[in-house]
Amino acid sequence: MLTLNIIGAGKLGQSLARLWRDAGLVEIGAVHNRSLESSETAIQHIGAGSAALDLESMPDAKLWMISTSDSEIESIVKKLANSGQINAGSVVFHCSGLLSSSVLESIASIGALVASTHPVMSFASPLSDLDSFTGTYCGCEGDKAALATLSPIFESIGGRCFT
Repeated sequence: MLTLNIIGAGKLGQSLARLWRDAGLVEIGAVHNRSLESSETAIQHIGAGSAALDLESMPDAKLWMISTSDSEIESIVKKLANSGQINAGSVVFHCSGLLSSSVLESIASIGALVASTHPVMSFASPLSDLDSFTGTYCGCEGDKAALATLSPIFESIGGRCFT
């Protein structure tokens, strides 16, 4: 089973993590939000995981989802690249509909597989969104190997992946 760490578990991050966990597709590792309280609230909704105070305290994981606001992605990526937490072969992806996977270049340069996977859906509430995800189109681009890992887990929860 794949282990998933989440950076920025807001409505979208919580919804995807809960759907994947409920489907038995991932094991939730750590959740890192701006505050410990926010991380603990996200973990409560997801039903699994542990709160990470900072990026350096996050455990090893095969999947790293960055679901922060678009304006935060580049700074998070730089911090993550410098943290020593990413291993060659780790899959790091963001869920922005605005940015491509090229913003993950500093992580790709250390051997991570990178992608952008954006569900074309408004995530107004994590609890209500769980029932309405099936049939959601998900725009995907990035490394072939990253997409070979990500597309099946999105499709397994009802996503309709396209490039």
